[in-house]
Amino acid sequence: IILSIFLGIWGSTMYAVAGWIEDEISSRYCLLFGRIIQGVWTGGQQAVEQAYLSAAVHPSKRVEYTATLSTCAVLGFVTGPSIGAALSQIDTTIYNLPVNANNSPGIFIFIATVIMLIQTA
Repeated sequence: IILSIFLGIWGSTMYAVAGWIEDEISSRYCLLFGRIIQGVWTGGQQAVEQAYLSAAVHPSKRVEYTATLSTCAVLGFVTGPSIGAALSQIDTTIYNLPVNANNSPGIFIFIATVIMLIQTA
């Protein structure tokens, strides 16, 4: 789980940094690879979580915990675009770095992933 969270931090860092790269082609590739890494992270983490549940949870509680985990994942997929829409309205500068619609979702995901790492570790 920790390895997959680090993968998420790497992908969200690339997503956030892409907005600060001045070369348009490099910025696009950084964003593309960051999003690919985030996709691998999301799928990989869900597989690891499901495997952990099947090994660590008593069989009588497995269905309940799996349903709860799946519900949380679906809620994330549903609320994600709404959060992204709200973040797309941001247009500011922090420590002389622009934070705007192009990189604010990456910064948000980075912060959320670091919090997840702290809670997991």
